[in-house]
Amino acid sequence: LGLDGDYVDRKLLEIPAEAFRAADLAAPIRIEREFDLAMSLEVAEHLHAHHAEEFVRSLTRLAPVVLFSAAIPFQGGVHHVNEQWPAYWHAFFRKEGYVCIDLFRDTLWERSEVLYWYRQNCLLYVRETFLPGHPALKLAHEVHGGDPRALVHPEAYLRKCAATTSLRSAAVGLVRAVGTSVRSLFVANETSKGGSSR
Repeated sequence: LGLDGDYVDRKLLEIPAEAFRAADLAAPIRIEREFDLAMSLEVAEHLHAHHAEEFVRSLTRLAPVVLFSAAIPFQGGVHHVNEQWPAYWHAFFRKEGYVCIDLFRDTLWERSEVLYWYRQNCLLYVRETFLPGHPALKLAHEVHGGDPRALVHPEAYLRKCAATTSLRSAAVGLVRAVGTSVRSLFVANETSKGGSSR
């Protein structure tokens, strides 16, 4: 089942239309069944902070295992209103009895065919009481569990550096252009008065 806003063009769906449901993700999500896995990838940062805890609660109601990623501070994007470090989201999942397994980031880190924000942000959350009955997850938690690290992918860093350099170059160019214009006006004004230019 796929949930997203009503703005989604149904013709662009890559799942059967009957498997899609329009929903307000800022409101509690209530579905009368539980799934094996819930996924929310780069969605949470689009919801205002006062909706964050309820959004995580909705995900944990849907499944005992949640694949989750959300934009970190200054990652940038359209309508990113709540970019946070993983610890912020982790606190909400812990309140619901879920533990973090940082299983994918090391594996995906160098995989250029995967967009860098997924490589940087993907974490697995599992209901703690679910672990004893699932040995593979239990082992993964023993090896990769704990508080999630705050990571910045080199590609994200370089993109920000490039943007900052471009902005700095533009600012320097603007200052130089303004300076040249002011000098030109000064010279023109002095010339029109019959004075000498400096």
